[in-house]
Amino acid sequence: MAKKSIAGADSGGSLEREVHEVISQRALNLEAVDLIETAAREAVGKRGRFNLVLTGGRAARSLYRHLVDFHVRPDFQEIWRRTDFFLGDERWVPENHPDSNGAMVRRRLLDPSGIANDRIYLIPTPDSCDSPADGADAYEKTLRGYFAAEAGGKIGWPQFDLVLLSLGDDGHVASLFPDADTLRENERWATVSSPPAAAAPAVARITLTLPVINRAREVVVMAVGGEKAALAREIVSPPPGISSIYPAAMVNSAGRTIWLLADD
Repeated sequence: MAKKSIAGADSGGSLEREVHEVISQRALNLEAVDLIETAAREAVGKRGRFNLVLTGGRAARSLYRHLVDFHVRPDFQEIWRRTDFFLGDERWVPENHPDSNGAMVRRRLLDPSGIANDRIYLIPTPDSCDSPADGADAYEKTLRGYFAAEAGGKIGWPQFDLVLLSLGDDGHVASLFPDADTLRENERWATVSSPPAAAAPAVARITLTLPVINRAREVVVMAVGGEKAALAREIVSPPPGISSIYPAAMVNSAGRTIWLLADD
């Protein structure tokens, strides 16, 4: 596995991105599992809990199968029992819809791992809210309640332990799309996002905002496949101004930002 550090633009986070290049999706899964385990052990050791933001996408679906196998290890089960699960973005579809990120993470990871419902914080859907705006408000309220409890009632910006992201074909992450107003949001924790006309499905999204993502202790961005890996290499070695083209270039964690690239 090739590893390197690349200087990045200062967006309020760290000044370097770590780039880990591996040979296959399986190798990427193993690397991601190792990063999650390390972050989880550190968080539980220091704060008693680990909070993990999950993502959609093909790379994530494959990773979650590996995590299911990994969590049953006796030495990790106690750590897993102290983990709370969140979602970075969701499509405005019913909770059991084939395009739902929440349905996917339940099917691939949460249900097979036997995760209790009180440790799952998914984004509301049309099943529970009247509109995407109501869903974003409800999710932000949930997040504020969670982090206020963690901080003894003090509410500032949240700080997730680890945020998983998948790179989109157009350089988006979560549901932060190129040229979207959501990229300039600096007050909300969760907001409504409208995808490009070519995106499928053509429905509204609810997404964590960039300031929330960038305040995480660790962010892992996955790019799988030749075209996405090539795009990732372009993003992590940007010329001036590239952040206005690719939202993923604006990801710069307050702690550690790691890009995992696999051409196959």
